[in-house]
Formats: sequence, C-alpha cells, structure tokens
Amino acid sequence: MILGIAGSTGEKMHPVEKKA
Repeated sequence: MILGIAGSTGEKMHPVEKKA
C-alpha cells in the first residue's frame, strides 16, 4: 500500500519505505 505511494510522491518523503 505505502510502497505504491512511495514510488510516486512519497519517494521524497520516505524513499526508505520504497526500498523496504
């Protein structure tokens, strides 16, 4: 769920969540 957002906009807020 959060991965989908982190891959788009959250990437700037939590790029770590995108990898995790």
